[in-house]
Amino acid sequence: PPRSGYVTLSGAVRRPGTYELSRGGGLRDVLNLMGGLSQGAAASRARLTHVGGDGRHVSGDVDLA
Repeated sequence: PPRSGYVTLSGAVRRPGTYELSRGGGLRDVLNLMGGLSQGAAASRARLTHVGGDGRHVSGDVDLA
């Protein structure tokens, strides 16, 4: 299937690392791929950071509930 990019997961996840996204894939798909959250993780929220082509970081909180 066509790919749309990569995402790097860190923090309270079972298998941190960089994962390739499928076109149309979402955050839940990536969380399932990397084994889910570790014990003690805040399962209802996440902080996402987008790194633009100019190297600028833009962060925001996401409600996972």
